[in-house]
Amino acid sequence: MDRENWKNIEEIIDTALTMDQSQRKTYIEENCKGSSELKRQAIKMLENIEQAKASNYLEDDKQYLEFEAYFPNSNKPAGRSLIGNEIDVYKITGLIGHGGMGSVYTAKRSDELYEKQVAIKILHRGMDTPSNIARFRREQQILAKLNHPNIAQLLDGGVTEDGLPYLVMEYVDGIPLHDYCDTHQLNLDKRIELFKSVCRAVRHAHSNTVIHRDLKPSNILVTEDGTAKVLDFGIAKLLEPEDPETTVFKTRTGSRIFTLAFAAPEQIEGTNVTTATDTYGLGLLLYELLAGIHPFGLEDKNLSEIENLIVNQTPNRPSARLESLPSKKQEHIAQKHNTTPSSLIKLLKGDLDAIIMKALRKEPEARYRSAEQLLEDLNRREQNLPVIAREDTVRYNISKFVRRHKTGISVAVGFLLLITGFAGFYTWRIAHERDQAHFEAERAEQVKEFMLGIFDETNPELAGGAIKDLSAKQLLSSGIEKVEQELSDQPEMYVELMASIGRALTNLDAFDEGEEVLNKALEKSAEFYGQNSLKTANIYGNLAVLKNSARDPSMATSYIKKAIAIIEEQPGSNEQDLANKYSTFGFSKALQSKYDTARTLFLKAENLYVASGNGNTVSRFTNSEDLAEVQVRLDEYDLAEKNLTNALDFFKNHYAGPHDNNIAEAKSTLGDLYHRMGAYKKADSLLQQALELKKELLGPENSTIASTHQTLALNYRLLGNYDNAFHHIKKAIEINKKIHGEQSYTYAQSITNLALFHSETKNYDQALSMFERSIEIKETILDKNHTSLAIAYYNYADILKKIGRLQKAKTLFEKALEIDKINYGTNHSDIAIDLNKLASVLTKMGNYSKADSLFKQAQRIYSETLPKDHYRIAESLVEHAKLHIRYRNYLKAESKLLEAIKIYQANFDTQDERIKEAKSLLKECRSKMDTNG
Repeated sequence: MDRENWKNIEEIIDTALTMDQSQRKTYIEENCKGSSELKRQAIKMLENIEQAKASNYLEDDKQYLEFEAYFPNSNKPAGRSLIGNEIDVYKITGLIGHGGMGSVYTAKRSDELYEKQVAIKILHRGMDTPSNIARFRREQQILAKLNHPNIAQLLDGGVTEDGLPYLVMEYVDGIPLHDYCDTHQLNLDKRIELFKSVCRAVRHAHSNTVIHRDLKPSNILVTEDGTAKVLDFGIAKLLEPEDPETTVFKTRTGSRIFTLAFAAPEQIEGTNVTTATDTYGLGLLLYELLAGIHPFGLEDKNLSEIENLIVNQTPNRPSARLESLPSKKQEHIAQKHNTTPSSLIKLLKGDLDAIIMKALRKEPEARYRSAEQLLEDLNRREQNLPVIAREDTVRYNISKFVRRHKTGISVAVGFLLLITGFAGFYTWRIAHERDQAHFEAERAEQVKEFMLGIFDETNPELAGGAIKDLSAKQLLSSGIEKVEQELSDQPEMYVELMASIGRALTNLDAFDEGEEVLNKALEKSAEFYGQNSLKTANIYGNLAVLKNSARDPSMATSYIKKAIAIIEEQPGSNEQDLANKYSTFGFSKALQSKYDTARTLFLKAENLYVASGNGNTVSRFTNSEDLAEVQVRLDEYDLAEKNLTNALDFFKNHYAGPHDNNIAEAKSTLGDLYHRMGAYKKADSLLQQALELKKELLGPENSTIASTHQTLALNYRLLGNYDNAFHHIKKAIEINKKIHGEQSYTYAQSITNLALFHSETKNYDQALSMFERSIEIKETILDKNHTSLAIAYYNYADILKKIGRLQKAKTLFEKALEIDKINYGTNHSDIAIDLNKLASVLTKMGNYSKADSLFKQAQRIYSETLPKDHYRIAESLVEHAKLHIRYRNYLKAESKLLEAIKIYQANFDTQDERIKEAKSLLKECRSKMDTNG
């Protein structure tokens, strides 16, 4: 029934109820001429009301009589204007509006016990049968117990003197959900986040056995502070008569207290309403919220057509519905989402399409059973986990696994991709050993079934709902158990599968679990293939990679030496395999700060890749990337940039899309190079790109992501953007603490960055405390001549210099210089950095001659190793100018300051503190020059 018909019936019934019973039907027939449907509905409603008065709907006769006595005026018509009147203890202050079931007013308690404004809904005539009122009282108590921040609470209720039920609710000053999102041009993610708060509200109600039954945009208001509030919770159930034949009003399909455009098929058909009815309503809300349009085109359609659409027609997916609209309409919708049509359509495709369409299934049992399940799927989508809505196929689960853990698969080919690997292996065997064809075919099928079985056992639905999260580690752990239980007597499969699981765990930062699995593979390989077999050598190589990832390069070196020794003893050893091992060896040496050795090993690997015909492979360019990182450390910036740009170009051409970890790592290393070269803005762009790619591939918590956060923190600190610097420092600390623990090298590096931040912001006590903690960790786990210790001593000394503890600062700078000379020789930029700081301390201590000599050495090294506009050169010139000012060599000081200012201005904004300091010194210098003639 539409609103106009309802209004006509309401007026006719109101008047009829004031007449004698014998005159009522005649009056209705006269006023419904020309509309048999209107006449039928009005007479049916009148009969319902009269039957309710004549029948005892309560089991307890005494209770019925009490209600009859309590509502003696139930047939009185409602007043037309209630503003200023009182209902019980509530004084009506204004009209909010009229709805299908009643009118809503603002009110305040006249006894002042509750000061906040409330909303009162006074229901239309026809709700006031004794049975309904009894139920109304009973259900009201249930609904009043709903207590959730996203539900407008039902505060009170009763019956007016005219016998009309009323409800007192929390007053919400807000605008409808969809209007709020459009007005504020919220993007898709923010809309989903707001929608999730609605789901949580519905979940709370469902947990209290309450169903809303009429979820629609106007029933969800958003306040000025962005809080969603669901109105009218459970009121539909409260108002729906127990006997479906004693309904408030009926259409041809049965009882209805809902909004047609947001009704579920079962509401149209008059069948059971369950929590799945609300998930349908939520699906409609989400569809319109994200796609900007209702799933069904209801415009210009009559009641019968609308009902048929809802009950029988499956709507188009949101992305397809949006894509089918005229371009101007698409642009209008996308603008409200603060994006473009193509971007919005792309975001909707896939999981969101599937989630919404599952919520809108015609069959209630095929939908999400509750708001809880819908909310869980939205959360799983955010975490890049398989969603319940998508078909639970192996292909889909594999794609989600690969997307979350690309590194863990790309390095080791991947645990799940072993299905293909084994199939290929056994196909080759069949071709060469036809007499074993049947055996090998069965084995290939066995492997496939074995792998698919792991998915079945970890599938939430197939596992009976016991498993909530198909995580990578869970999947791999299940694989380990299955291998041990079923393949311990099949050593070939056991070794291959366990080694691959170990590699995948390594790249998920699950180092302890990965090492345990690889050691099991090593033991079985040595037993079956032999201690000096290539299979065993490869597992030693896997263990070396794991130890490098876990920042234990000493053990990595031990394992990789064993692997190389075995391979080189084999006649006709595989050059590509050997190249991989030398690359791993180079990485372990780089972690030990043995950069010259690391460079030699990486170059050997390069030569082997090319000699074996594998010069144009992922492995070769990954090695080039690692070589470039060492070249950065050795100040070979031109060579490093060339290797990195070549690697990046290869990866971009090699992979179908940009989302590959090799691309992310190449951009990260190139960003680090530009950072060291002083091109901070260029570095920022690349590092941000790398970070976003890594997050998409690996999730927010991974050791390589922590590394990029740290470089970004250093970069922002040098740009003077301390807010961003602090954000990235905290992220790196959180990740490294979780993955590696508080006694690890990576954690020590993170808190060193935090100490540098405190130093820059002049929180020297906190900076000293952080540096001391970092040095304590590093001295425990690192070699005494490790470059990272030199950096720690240097930074600690720099704070001591700033607070005037010059002698201790001098000692630590000398210690850092000694370590760096052991690692870099005497002509490296890090040596110049040490010399410059030591000279600045000596200047403050009055040892001008020695300081002058060190400044000159530093500037000579800088000129040979750094770009001519590197900020470190300016830094040295400024410190040297301070010495000349003390010497009263003002002309030399002026010359150095002018050059420094020019370099600083090429690197930093005009308001940078370094530029201000240099200009202030220049002003001081010139003033003294004028004073002294």
